Amino acid sequence: MYFPIKLKLTIWYTFLLVAVIVVFSVAIYFSLQKMMIISEDALLKTQVNQVVSNLDIENGKIKSGEEPFYANTSLYGALYSYPDMALLESNLSAEVLKTYESGGMDFIDKYRTIKIGYDSWRVYSNRVRYNGKIIGIIVLAQPLNLLNVAMKNLFLLYLISIPATIIIAIVGGLFLASRSLKPVDRMTKVAYEISMGDLSKRLNIPYTNDEIGRLARTFDAMIDKIDDSFKRQRQFTNDASHELRTPIAVIQSQAESALNFSHSEDEYRSALATILSEARHMGKLVSDLLFLARSDSRAEKLHMEELNFGELVEGIVAVLKPIAQDNGIDLKVIENGDFIVRGDQTHLTQLLYNIIDNAIKYTLPGGEIKISIEKKGEFVKTSVRDTGIGIPEEHLPHIFERFYRVDKARSRENGGTGLGLSICQWIVSAHGGKIEVFSEVGKGSTFVIWLPSL
Repeated sequence: MYFPIKLKLTIWYTFLLVAVIVVFSVAIYFSLQKMMIISEDALLKTQVNQVVSNLDIENGKIKSGEEPFYANTSLYGALYSYPDMALLESNLSAEVLKTYESGGMDFIDKYRTIKIGYDSWRVYSNRVRYNGKIIGIIVLAQPLNLLNVAMKNLFLLYLISIPATIIIAIVGGLFLASRSLKPVDRMTKVAYEISMGDLSKRLNIPYTNDEIGRLARTFDAMIDKIDDSFKRQRQFTNDASHELRTPIAVIQSQAESALNFSHSEDEYRSALATILSEARHMGKLVSDLLFLARSDSRAEKLHMEELNFGELVEGIVAVLKPIAQDNGIDLKVIENGDFIVRGDQTHLTQLLYNIIDNAIKYTLPGGEIKISIEKKGEFVKTSVRDTGIGIPEEHLPHIFERFYRVDKARSRENGGTGLGLSICQWIVSAHGGKIEVFSEVGKGSTFVIWLPSL
């Protein structure tokens, strides 16, 4: 059965409110009643003392005057002689006295509440002493009708105010719960629309520094990341399809031409060479795509070990130096040392090979490539500086993006896939480092690699 959260919250809120109100009301009711009784008792005791002090005592006996002690007063009471307990004066009903005096002489100096029919009385008595000797008993009573009326009115006030408060609490609770949970309803609606494929939807809830506001902002941030991820995936898929389409088209056209027409041996060799070149390019592209796919899914594992990074750079430079010399480029290490890093030798080799190989491809004959390695704080800083054609400033923020090329035609001629620098960035990040690039058109580029040092 559907049971909304706002209804649950309202029920719990109302239940707690009712419990608090009931407990508080009962406490007030009985506390007020007790305070009023205490006040009546104090008044009775004071009146008893006043009456005793005003009694006419002669020869150790209470003398009845022309007027009883309660004359011209609002007092109710009775006066007994002692020890014979003869009733001397009284304006209290016999039933009240009889009820109060039940139990023998134990009633003296005791407060009692006596109910006769619809009337209630608060009764108190005390001894009349003369020279330390008890000569009488005085009993005073105060009607509790006003107290009972006050308590009855308070009870009626409770009967009206408590239900009204509960109704207001329920209505107010439902309103506040609905208002507070309105963003959640919107989240549900937006989440449903997103599940149907519309990633452009956002909550866009006004800023509130509470749990719902933070949840809404977190939700929007999550959708932004998902949307960005999907856009990147679509772009990646489109770029991969485009990159694969070109070599496939070339291979297909060369193969169809070779099959459909007669050619000389040299022409067949040329066609096969083109097919082989495109196949190799396509194989490298697929290999790079698989590498990035594994890295995205975190399936690409690193086999970490302690490495002498300086020796690793020297080894790669030794491999690539003949290629640089063939292109009329001076490749050299100008600063090095025994710098130990913890890393995957295969991936770090790929990183350095890609960076230095790119420098060779984009440096004109007569240029130079200088490599320096130094310790900077807790990092090993490796700089690869070339005097090549440089990178326009507007392209610098994008060169590590997948399939991004500054000069698509030149990159294609050099056998590039547009994924090399993306792979380099992943390798550096996976090792806890970073890679930077600084470049000026016509003067060259500098790639700086930062790796944690041991």
